Amino acid sequence: MPYGPHRRVPPFDRDMPDVNARPRHPFQRVEISTSMASAGWHAETSRVTGPCPARALAAPPTAPGVAMQSVMWKQAVEWLAAAATDPQECKREWDHGTGTVLVEAGRYWDVLSVPDRLGLLALDILWRDPLKVPGPTLVDSAARRVGFFLPPDPVSEWIGFGVRHVGRGSWVAVPPPYRPAGRLEWLVPPDGMGTLHRPGTLETALREATGTLAVLAPVSAEPVVPDGAW
Repeated sequence: MPYGPHRRVPPFDRDMPDVNARPRHPFQRVEISTSMASAGWHAETSRVTGPCPARALAAPPTAPGVAMQSVMWKQAVEWLAAAATDPQECKREWDHGTGTVLVEAGRYWDVLSVPDRLGLLALDILWRDPLKVPGPTLVDSAARRVGFFLPPDPVSEWIGFGVRHVGRGSWVAVPPPYRPAGRLEWLVPPDGMGTLHRPGTLETALREATGTLAVLAPVSAEPVVPDGAW
C-alpha cells in the first residue's frame, strides 16, 4: 500500500514485506500536487528488493584537528536534538538514559525507510563520489531497515516494495550522533550543518540498486521482524 506523509507510524515498519521477492517494477518516487493529495489520490505500489553488499559503509565524517572534531559533534548533537519536544531532555537521555530518543519527523527532515538490502547497496552507490558525503543514514540492525534523512516534502510519495516515507505526524527513534545505541547506529551521522540526502540523487541510487538486486537476489524465506521496528 502507498504510504502517505501524514500517517502516524512507529520509527520502523512492524510488518515489513518480504524483501527477498523479485521486483515487478522499478523503484519510483511520485510527485503529487497538493490538490491531488487532498483528494486522496495514490499511486500504485511497486516492488524493490535484494541482497545487501558486504562492504563496510561509513565512518563519521572528520575534520582536521581534535578541536574541530569536537565542534562538529556538538553541532551535530544540537541539530538532531532540535527536532525533539525538549532538546535539553533529549540530550540528557542520550547521555544518561537509554541512549535513544523519539524525535519528530517532518519539521527539519523526513526519513525514507527501506529494507536493509536495498538501503545498504544504495548507500554504497552514493559513496562512489569521494567528494560528496551522503546525508544522515541510520540503520536498525534488528529490524533490518535503513533510514535516509532527506528534506521535508509533504506533497511527494515514495513508492516501492517495503519502502516507507516517514514525514510530519511521525516520530523516529534516534541514537546520539556520536555512538550507537542498542540496535540503532548511524552509518552516516549528521554533520551538524543540516546536510541531507538530495531526493533526486537518492532516487537514482535506489533505482540502480533495485536493478542490481533484481539480478542478484535469491528467493528465500522472509526475515523475522522484531516488535518496535520502523
